[in-house]
Amino acid sequence: MVDSGHLERSEDFIPIGEPDLSPLEREMVLEVLAGGWLTRGAECAAFEEEFCRAVGASHALALNSCTAALHLALLVHRIGPGDEVILPSLTFTATGHVVVHVGATPVFAEIDPETYCLDPRHVETLLSPRTKAILPVHFGGHPAELDSLRELAERHGLVLVEDAAHALGASYRGAPIGAGKSCACFSFYSNKNITTAEGGMLTLPSEELLDHAARLSLHGMSKDSWKRFGSEGDWRYQVTEFGFKYNANDLLAALGRAQISRLPEMQERRARAWGFYQEMFEGDPRLILPSEQPGVAHARHLYVLRLSVESRAERDELVNALREKGIGATVHYDPLHLHPAYRERFGFQSGMLPVTERIASRIFSLPMHSRLNDQQLNRVSTEVLRLA
Repeated sequence: MVDSGHLERSEDFIPIGEPDLSPLEREMVLEVLAGGWLTRGAECAAFEEEFCRAVGASHALALNSCTAALHLALLVHRIGPGDEVILPSLTFTATGHVVVHVGATPVFAEIDPETYCLDPRHVETLLSPRTKAILPVHFGGHPAELDSLRELAERHGLVLVEDAAHALGASYRGAPIGAGKSCACFSFYSNKNITTAEGGMLTLPSEELLDHAARLSLHGMSKDSWKRFGSEGDWRYQVTEFGFKYNANDLLAALGRAQISRLPEMQERRARAWGFYQEMFEGDPRLILPSEQPGVAHARHLYVLRLSVESRAERDELVNALREKGIGATVHYDPLHLHPAYRERFGFQSGMLPVTERIASRIFSLPMHSRLNDQQLNRVSTEVLRLA
């Protein structure tokens, strides 16, 4: 019997994503441990400030997940029961779940067949008097078509919240994702471009929204523990609304500070791995390569291939065959509207998003991270070309 608490990965296995850690991360975490303050404190504040500088944001709030960031972004914009939020179905489950958790209704729109991001033209056809927000996903690290989405939101008085879980290091029209006038939600999960093991960041365009999100992230309390328990703190606080336990901590932030300082070097290595794949697969009629549209810089979070009609391979069989060869290929994602929870709650059916469903049935993701070496990249590419 396998002890699930002690599973070991084969040394030959190439994971889809892998954290890139250096002695700096260890040093900064040990400094926090030595200092004795482990929960939210000065380290979180420093991480928020450094993250703002990295992405050009005016305000940021470190949290325990990107899911928390998405949830708070909707709440601070007063989105709730009776409202509709338009989003893509080709996304991780958290994007849709937070809409449901605030009591709103998810309205799924088609994706652009080139970028796999939200299609603004289809979004416009779905607008109704109940539409309150648009929630684009920067899929795989490719920015959504923000100019069109922002124009739609402004024209109709809608909130725009960006799911930037994949998009740290990306830019749109020369501006980093996170620098806009809308809230953006970043993930630092272990496979992301920087990691804090678990964690996330919410960037916000105003002090007012930041203060509200900060309160909601700490049970709706008027003061956090750093302000209450520190040497100059005041123990008294008030609960002003019903909040959540979403705050980050200083251990997480120490990892984040080390990682954000190393982001340029890690992005450079991701770009090198990306270029290796592109060179190996370019010109093969069986494979549709990832798109990078003019005016954007791709974060290179996911490397997503699509089987063309020239391929005789079945996508699921190909992914399974790659995994049997020790290559951690996977699929991002099965569309949300086809999952049982969404079908049963909202009555969604197959066929309602033909573009999304067609593309989702033929895409697969290859290992993409900053620790990949040429031998691994060559092994992955060779197996894909053999099986496709």
